[in-house]
Amino acid sequence: MNKGTRHPLLFQPLQVGSHTLRNRFVMGSMHTGLEDLNDCFERLTEFYRLRAEEGASLIVTGGISPNITGTYTGAATLNDESQIASHRKLTTSIRKHGSLICMQILHLGRYANHNQAVAPSALRSPISPVRPHAMTESEILETISDYVHCSELARRAGYHGVEINGAEGFLISLFFSPATNLRVDKWGGSLANRLRFAKQIVEGIRRQNGPDFLIIFRLSIVDFIESGMRWEEVVGIAQDLEKNGVDIFSTAIGWNESKIPTVSSLVPPAVFAGIVGAFKKQVSIPVIANHRIHHPNEAEHILQAGQADLISMSRPFLADPYFVKKTQEGRSDEINLCIACNQSCLDRAFAYSTSQDNIVSCLVNPFACHETLWTWETHPQHGKIAVVGAGPAGLVAARILAQRGFYVTLFEASPNVGGHFRLAQKIPSKFDYQKTIAYFEAELHRCGVKVITSKCPSAEDLLIYDHVFVATGVHPAKSPFVQSPDARVMSYADLLLNEPLLGNNIVVIGGGGIGMDVAEYLTCNQHLDQKTRFFKTWGIDESLKAPGALIPPQPPSSPRKVWILEKEKGLIGRGLGRTTVAHRRDLLQRNGVVVLTGVQDLMLTDRGVSFYVEGQLKELTADQVILCNGVERDSETPRLLLQDQIPFSLIGSVSGTEIRNAADSIRHAMEVAIQFKLDRKKVK
Repeated sequence: MNKGTRHPLLFQPLQVGSHTLRNRFVMGSMHTGLEDLNDCFERLTEFYRLRAEEGASLIVTGGISPNITGTYTGAATLNDESQIASHRKLTTSIRKHGSLICMQILHLGRYANHNQAVAPSALRSPISPVRPHAMTESEILETISDYVHCSELARRAGYHGVEINGAEGFLISLFFSPATNLRVDKWGGSLANRLRFAKQIVEGIRRQNGPDFLIIFRLSIVDFIESGMRWEEVVGIAQDLEKNGVDIFSTAIGWNESKIPTVSSLVPPAVFAGIVGAFKKQVSIPVIANHRIHHPNEAEHILQAGQADLISMSRPFLADPYFVKKTQEGRSDEINLCIACNQSCLDRAFAYSTSQDNIVSCLVNPFACHETLWTWETHPQHGKIAVVGAGPAGLVAARILAQRGFYVTLFEASPNVGGHFRLAQKIPSKFDYQKTIAYFEAELHRCGVKVITSKCPSAEDLLIYDHVFVATGVHPAKSPFVQSPDARVMSYADLLLNEPLLGNNIVVIGGGGIGMDVAEYLTCNQHLDQKTRFFKTWGIDESLKAPGALIPPQPPSSPRKVWILEKEKGLIGRGLGRTTVAHRRDLLQRNGVVVLTGVQDLMLTDRGVSFYVEGQLKELTADQVILCNGVERDSETPRLLLQDQIPFSLIGSVSGTEIRNAADSIRHAMEVAIQFKLDRKKVK
């Protein structure tokens, strides 16, 4: 097949200003945390170099602040000539591979986590503990000057241009919105006044850097904020900024504090493309589409429909640096797709911390942002390895060990590989997990791993191997009920694997992540298409007439009544990630799920369940009771191996309580597999 024939528009060049982009792929801005660490520019350079080498036509860096007020404590700024040298190493490397690179200038505004936080008005964000102070006239003018100076330093450091982040609730967007700009001077009130701050930044950057310097402006074309921007205001801002020197618009959807999810797996793929298409009709310069576009077919369709000129993919390039190359070679089925779990990327990025623990990576590709750190010694045709358990940890370890040159056999007790990912793929918002399983199945085949399913190996089976990696993971915890087995009671695994017929009233025991997933599964109305269900559930005005594009939600009716019972008091889902948990709680509420916490003395009754809450006896009618009351690690397999003195390593969730989620499990398996050394003298 000729290169790119499945996706012809994705590989069509595009003239932007005085520059030619070789294709329509943009690696959009994502703050990795490496920008903030003094000794990490080598890692950052390698991270971007690999994506440039493999075909991204335009790369936009993570956000760099123009001054100290615009960032979180200890994070990156570009406001001094001494900083140019580090950036120049990065840009020189990218330019060698034919990609354009632009630096995003980002002022956090009221999202900054220190007492110098500023905003047009002294209004605290609902997601920030800091109340900013209202900027004085001199502070506004100084900040405009800081933006211009930052752009000049970026040009001198070798960047082709800058992306000005005027979106998502950051400083510039606070000036745009009547909900956050209450000023009565020339910087507030009318649209022309609210636009003045951004307009002077764009004019200053263009004047300082000349006509060949690219200016991308990131704009929230809908903000999803109560009393937010009207569509005609957004269009007016865009058209004015275009006249004043912007080359490209990068479209953002929503603000970080919006109650509508925009970046998690709750968002159907490419669901906002129609809104981007409506915006594109209002401007004459190229438009970049963003948000949950994670497959080449989706990207090509958006271009074919004329909804955008360029496609931004941030997290998909974390998941697979070879995304463009595989697409161009007709191997899109081999792409390691982003599943929008947020566990290793956005949850870390929004920690607003300069700790090494908050360096961004990827659940399905833990090598992301660690390319220079995690290398391995190969052992060609040396050593026989068994991996027991084909969940995510086992799949990752088996592939790495095979790539290192070991002979690897992977055992799985069930008929299929995937472990808990095979359960997760049944949840409506996690259908993409099946693609991760398919990817690793194909990788194991390519690497020559022998896969044996429907077999739990005995100690005798494992004696022939030089080393065993135990990745048997976790299984549902024991039932909290002391009564004899009851046909109405089943574990979450029984529910999702067997898909039994269900009644109208269901009680879920446990309000952790699994319990919340199960409640979503039970209440999702799957008779509607994904887009219709999403827009109705969250109250999105597709006509774009309402302020903030918000209308009263009309959640589709749930097929059944569901209760979640949780023994701990307080909010459910406290172990979930910061960028997803609030929206997941909200979704269950909109689906009609009733949550009761502080539940004690749970008992089965003839009608359902009884329990106490704050000393009061309550009873619920239940056709089924689904147990999501935690998990237990496998202890039997390690015991047998110890008993027979078979050398083994524990990987993933079976290894200990420090493994909190799938991201931790996969990363642990990868690290152990990379560091493993086999004593050649003892090879069987």
